[in-house]
Amino acid sequence: MILLCSIPKAGINTPSLALGYLSGACKEQGIDVALRDFNLDLWEQTIHGKWWEMWKESDTTLYKGLNFTKFVKEYYGEVLDGWAKEIADHEAEWVGISCFSYRSLPTLKLLVPLIRALAPNKKIIVGGAPIPTYAEWIKKNNLADYIIVGEGDIILPRIINENLSPGIMHVEQIDDLDALPIPDYDGIDFTKYTPGDPGGLYMRDKPVIKPIEAGIMGSRGCVRKCTFCDVEHYWPKFRWRSAANIYSEMMRLYNTGVREIYFYDSLMNGNQNEFEALLDIIIADGSRFNSIKGLAIFKQQPKRLYAKMEKACIKQLSIGVESFSEPMRTSMRKMFSNEIMEENIANYQECNIELVLLMVIGYPSEMEHHHKENLKWINDHAHMSKSNPIRRIEIGGTMLILPGAPVFKNTMFDFYTDENNDWVVKNEDEYNTHDVRTRRREETEDVCRRNGFMTGSVYGSGGVMIGDHERGSVDYMRPQDKLIPLRIETLNFESDDVGWESDPTRASHQNL
Repeated sequence: MILLCSIPKAGINTPSLALGYLSGACKEQGIDVALRDFNLDLWEQTIHGKWWEMWKESDTTLYKGLNFTKFVKEYYGEVLDGWAKEIADHEAEWVGISCFSYRSLPTLKLLVPLIRALAPNKKIIVGGAPIPTYAEWIKKNNLADYIIVGEGDIILPRIINENLSPGIMHVEQIDDLDALPIPDYDGIDFTKYTPGDPGGLYMRDKPVIKPIEAGIMGSRGCVRKCTFCDVEHYWPKFRWRSAANIYSEMMRLYNTGVREIYFYDSLMNGNQNEFEALLDIIIADGSRFNSIKGLAIFKQQPKRLYAKMEKACIKQLSIGVESFSEPMRTSMRKMFSNEIMEENIANYQECNIELVLLMVIGYPSEMEHHHKENLKWINDHAHMSKSNPIRRIEIGGTMLILPGAPVFKNTMFDFYTDENNDWVVKNEDEYNTHDVRTRRREETEDVCRRNGFMTGSVYGSGGVMIGDHERGSVDYMRPQDKLIPLRIETLNFESDDVGWESDPTRASHQNL
């Protein structure tokens, strides 16, 4: 038997997809499975108490800096002790731990030694999005017996059934996603999750009657290679499931009471033919679901597709605009023009489909005139606020340099750090610093609100991590006074002040 666990920090609007998909894969190979969502446990224990703000998108309490140290000493340490004891007492010989993002790594680092002390014979398997970057570090610190770099659907059952040798397991991408079993969430109570709000913050006001929402992954990877994103680092090739295969999963969820679906693909319309085929199946079967949401891209699409989306109950799409400046998007490899964007938005408006527009504030080559283009576009489109059709403009945090993203691993920019270990780039006579990025974020948020656009986060604490988290007003020296090349080995990127999302110079990052 294997106990599959999800650990903080991740959203709590749907159960972890990793638990469902890996459970289905193991059960198909005759392996008994138990599921445990410790991330949801922590949310339930803290959302109405002192530490509730940790569930805000930009809060660092669960993974970084002095806030994390204080949280562990005052509260989290005892929680981790309890989780470790529960895992140690469980009958399962194998323990699978899913790390949703880099933000899960501090919990992994603290939890695993506790498990090993109580149950040294348990075999621990770790996987997830940050593993390709941190596999060597996990091995060095004995935080897992098996470290899966890549997709776990096939290798996880093999590890258990074939008793493979421990170590780092580099896995080839799975080409035929239709061959994978349907996810199995047996043991998960869907009613405990908070549809529409990854942070579950609205539950602080008063409990509400919630619909039941589930997530689906209809494709893996992305057709685009945006420079700020690290999806290509662990999913180099875009693959998709057939429409019939996806709908079979949707109906399995429907038969358990699910009426709301969220597609966690990088983009639902990456394969337009298969996407349209899925819409046709949904419509032909009576459009049973109350709401279908997901992520998409702006692209040239036939008019009929928008009408079909409306008939199929596609209620909301989150689309990565990143910048309303076309030259800035071109440098990001976004591959769509302002003309295409405006045309898409008008068609979505006509078909009553809400949009959440996602932005990146402070891209390395962003200059003040690009920022002003953003503000002008928002001002000029105020008539589209209040869900007509723009539900909100998601500005998140500010630009984070991910180790697996092309902006870093392809040395696209000359990065420096200042005395506060924040990244700096010089563009002509302008410096892109943390205080500049924070100011632009605040100005963008202010313009959004004055024009009636909501700015709440669609990602909660997970998803695409765009943002080095605001620290309030920091008194910076001039960035040109103390610039240090980012690759200097003397910088301590594992210090409490810097944290887990800002350490690309560590040895484990040098061979990306």
